[in-house]
Amino acid sequence: TWEGSTDHPDVTIAEKISDTLMDAYMTPEAEGGVSELYIVFTEFINMVRQKVRTLRMLPVELVPLKDGEEFSMHRPDYEAASGPSAALSSTSAVSAREEAVSRSNPEAVEYCFEPSPDEVLDAVLPKYIQSRIHECLLTSAASETASRQNAMHTATDNARNLVDDLTRKLNASRQASITQELTEIIGSADALNNEED
Repeated sequence: TWEGSTDHPDVTIAEKISDTLMDAYMTPEAEGGVSELYIVFTEFINMVRQKVRTLRMLPVELVPLKDGEEFSMHRPDYEAASGPSAALSSTSAVSAREEAVSRSNPEAVEYCFEPSPDEVLDAVLPKYIQSRIHECLLTSAASETASRQNAMHTATDNARNLVDDLTRKLNASRQASITQELTEIIGSADALNNEED
């Protein structure tokens, strides 16, 4: 467990949590590891509304392509914007000839990507998990602060209402006491006047 970091969640706390969770995820289930990681946190929506949310961290869910859609490395917006001036001003490592060939036949030019996808995933995934955990810690801290502020606002309003109610009761009690004293004085004065007559 990690305690005492909810007020000011730091990146180092998120890093410790993500390291522990990644170790548990990479450990086989037979040895006490886990097959899925979920994080439950309070999502900050606005100052009066927060909601509990569950987020699946691992395994990462792949977003399926729409029906008939194929994955492509070529960007349509780049293809439309490229022309003779774009080819000349391009700082890409691909020559103009290779670029023309790749447009006419995208499979004709092969690219060698370094590092390998596995190496990229090994480097990026822990940082992704760490950043998501830090984001959840921050939004939970914001939600907690908003809840505290709302609670203090409600408590202040209740205290004002209580003060007003007690002030009215005090004034009514004081008025009753004054009225009783005046009644006693008037009664005593009447009794003295009756004795003199």
